[in-house]
Amino acid sequence: MKLYKFIMVSLCVCLIGCGNNENAEMPVKEETHTHEYGEWEVIKEATCTENGVRQRYCACGEIQKDEIPMVDHVLVDVSAVEPTCTTKGNTEGQECIYCDYTTVKEIDMLGHELDEGTVISESDCMSSGEKECVCKVCGETISVEIPVLEHVFDEGVITRNATLEDTGIITYTCTLCGYSKEQTIAKLNLSDYTYNSGNYLVGTDIPSGLYILYSDTDDGYFRLTSDANGNNTLDNDIFGRYTYVNITDNIYLELSRCVAIAYMDEYVFSPFDNQYGRGTYLVGKDIDAGEYKITAVGSGYYSIQETPNGKIKSNGILDSGESKYITLSNGQYVELSSVMIENN
Repeated sequence: MKLYKFIMVSLCVCLIGCGNNENAEMPVKEETHTHEYGEWEVIKEATCTENGVRQRYCACGEIQKDEIPMVDHVLVDVSAVEPTCTTKGNTEGQECIYCDYTTVKEIDMLGHELDEGTVISESDCMSSGEKECVCKVCGETISVEIPVLEHVFDEGVITRNATLEDTGIITYTCTLCGYSKEQTIAKLNLSDYTYNSGNYLVGTDIPSGLYILYSDTDDGYFRLTSDANGNNTLDNDIFGRYTYVNITDNIYLELSRCVAIAYMDEYVFSPFDNQYGRGTYLVGKDIDAGEYKITAVGSGYYSIQETPNGKIKSNGILDSGESKYITLSNGQYVELSSVMIENN
C-alpha cells in the first residue's frame, strides 16, 4: 500500500512539472556554410623573375588568393664576338629573352696599338702639345695629347736675406720657360750664430768670416793662434765691451768673458747713455760716418783701421782731458779706449 502511494505521488509531481514548461523556448540549431569558390582568376602573371598571383571568389564574398610559381627562363643562344680596338666583345653563352639573366661575359675593347706618331705641336712647361698617331691594327688616325713638361728649376737665388726680424726669400727660375717661384727662408735665430767663451777650430767648430765680439763685463778677451797649444799668437786683444774679428779656416779662436756673434746687418751695437765703451766699432753700422770730437777720460787711445784688427790708418794717445777731432768714413773700424766721443 505504501509503495502504491509513493508511485502515485511521483507521477503527480512529474505531470505538474511538465505542465509548467509547456511554453518554454526550444534551442535553435545553427546552420553551417561551406564555401563554394568559382574559377581561379590570374591577377598577376608569373615571370622568370617573380612569382604570380591568382584569386577566386565564393558567393558569400570570401576571396581566396594563391601564389603562382615563377616560370623558367626562355633562353636563346648567343655566339661569341671578338673585341676590336673600338668595340667590346663577348663570350659564347645564353641569355633570357624576357629578363637580364645571361651566362654571356663581356670582353673589354682591345684599345688602339698606336705608332710613335707625328708631332703637331711641342709641349712645354706651360702647355701641352699634340701628335697624330695611327693604329697598327685598325688604321684609324688618333690625336694624342703630349703632357705638359715639368719645370726644371735652377739652384735658386736669395732675393731677400732672412734676418732676426723678418723671413727671407729664395727665388727659383725654370731654365726652360723662365717661370719663377719663391720659397720662404725662416727668420734667423741669433742663438744659432752665437758662440760662448771657449776654444774653437775655425772651419770645424765655427765657420770662418767676420764676427762681432761682445762682453757684458767690459773686459772681453780674444786670441787667435795658428796651433792648438797656443804657441803662435796671430792676434789678441782685451777689447772691453765690443769689437770685431775676422777669422779664417784652420786657425784657433780663444774667447774669454765674451761671446762671438756672426756678422749680421741688423745686429747693431747700442751705446749706453750715448757712451761708447772700450772696443772697436764699424762706421756706418755701429756709429755714423762724420766728424767727431773725442776727449780722453784718463789715459785715452783711439785708432782708425780699414779692417778689423788690421793695418792702422790713424791712431793716437791722449792725456786725461785732452781732446782731438777725427773723421770717420763708412766701412772703417774705429777703436776707442777711455775716451768720450761726440758729434762736432
